[in-house]
Amino acid sequence: MDPIEHPRMDVVEVKIPEGVAFADLRVARDADGHVSFTVDPLQRICEASGIDMDTVMASEDSAVAFILGWYRAHLACGYAPEPTVEDLRAEAEAEDRYGGGISYPPGSG
Repeated sequence: MDPIEHPRMDVVEVKIPEGVAFADLRVARDADGHVSFTVDPLQRICEASGIDMDTVMASEDSAVAFILGWYRAHLACGYAPEPTVEDLRAEAEAEDRYGGGISYPPGSG
C-alpha cells in the first residue's frame, strides 16, 4: 500500500496483512455523528507495520486520517466507493480547508 499521508501528520508506510479488507472496518456514523468502526483490522495492520496502535487511536482525527489513507488505496485498487467513508472524506477535506470544527449529520456530506 502507498504511504498514508495527511497534511497534519507524518507519512507512514503500512502493510495490509493477508485476509484484511477495507470492508472489515464496518465504518459507520452513529446517530450523534461520531464515527464508529471495528478496531481489529486496524490492530492487525498496526502489528504488521510496526505502528503503535495507541498513536493511531489517540484521537478520532488520527484514526480517521489513518482510515482515509487506507481508503484512498482501496479506491486506487479499483474497489467501489463506500458512502459513509465518502462523507468522512468530504468532512475531512472541509476541515482542512476551513480549519476544523465541521461535522455533517450522517448521509449529508
